[in-house]
Amino acid sequence: MKINIYDYRFRAMKVCGKIWILLLLAGSTNLKAQESLKIGDFFEISKDDSLKVYYNAVGIVVGKKEAKFVRIGKRDPVFMNVMNDFRDYDHNGNLVFKSTMLNNYLNGSAAYFYSNGVLKEEGSYKDDIRTGTWKYYYPDGKLSEVIEFDNGNMLIKEAYSKTGGPLVINGNGKVKILVSGFKQPDSYEARGTVKDGKMNEKWSLFSPIFQKTMTTETFKDGNFIKGYENSLVMGSLFYYDYPRIVLRKFYANEALDFSKGESGYGTEPHELWEYKEGSPAKNIYELLLDSINGKYKSPLKDQWVIMGFKINENDSLSNINISSSIQDETFNRFLYQIFAESSGWKSRKLNRVKVSTDVFFSLIVKDKKIILPAFFRTPGMQKLRKTWDDVLPELPAYDN
Repeated sequence: MKINIYDYRFRAMKVCGKIWILLLLAGSTNLKAQESLKIGDFFEISKDDSLKVYYNAVGIVVGKKEAKFVRIGKRDPVFMNVMNDFRDYDHNGNLVFKSTMLNNYLNGSAAYFYSNGVLKEEGSYKDDIRTGTWKYYYPDGKLSEVIEFDNGNMLIKEAYSKTGGPLVINGNGKVKILVSGFKQPDSYEARGTVKDGKMNEKWSLFSPIFQKTMTTETFKDGNFIKGYENSLVMGSLFYYDYPRIVLRKFYANEALDFSKGESGYGTEPHELWEYKEGSPAKNIYELLLDSINGKYKSPLKDQWVIMGFKINENDSLSNINISSSIQDETFNRFLYQIFAESSGWKSRKLNRVKVSTDVFFSLIVKDKKIILPAFFRTPGMQKLRKTWDDVLPELPAYDN
């Protein structure tokens, strides 16, 4: 089995007339210092901890062919994220987004770009939330909207047509704006009147895909009054509980999830890979819990650990890669052995034919405790969860 970062082999040494086996698996005679890591064609870490990762339109790490963006930045030693300045590019190498990540959150100035290099949006973030004035532009560089954000709430200050004609001035007028829900890559057109920057009177939500108005709602000074929905399933109905039209748009660039990823996402018929005939994520972390709890006897420091491997057509594992953000080699070796000695894997099928799959998972050590990242989110969630303490039980690590 070929290992990218840590290679081992049987090495015999005679001590007091006995042969002691020191390290397992064929490879070099000594444990190497942490080197570059590559998982499939979608995740790379260089010796200086520069990170390159491919992800799709909903922020999931996927193979290069299925990806929409590639992020390049510096790996954070503690948080499951990049840190400081980073950039996102499209498949052709065009810059599409640049910003700064501080303490696990988007903070400071940011800019989005069209593929032709023209500025698309510019503004600032504070702890992942858009704040202050954001300006939006058409592909030809003309100003489209000026929007004020206050704790995530949107006030439309100005809006202009593609020819430059005024639609909203000083927060008053009529506007058409693209909106979408969390992890919803396809946008809807929200159309209506604004008063003092807030939604007012009649608004409609139009689907460009179905070419029809999905719902119509009434507002007064930003407050929802009632709605009328043209449901494709349940027919037409009135509702008064909460608005379906929300001036918010999902950006995958704001919600890249480093907790897990794999190659092979696509539109062709396929069967997912498995571990222990169940949910791969849940079962793998149960494997880690069972293997580490009470058995790992070394002190731990806060770190982000990346675990990558290939599930082969014959259901075996190869290319096992374990990488600690602080080069904790003892912990790396321990985790490697867990995967090297594991069984019960089942490869993915594409058009009913078994194919290999590259996979990675993340693990966080926080306050000398092992925290397992969350995969499941509530339907109403509108942003990426960046704390994991309340999702799975903490596992006490050995502490001197």
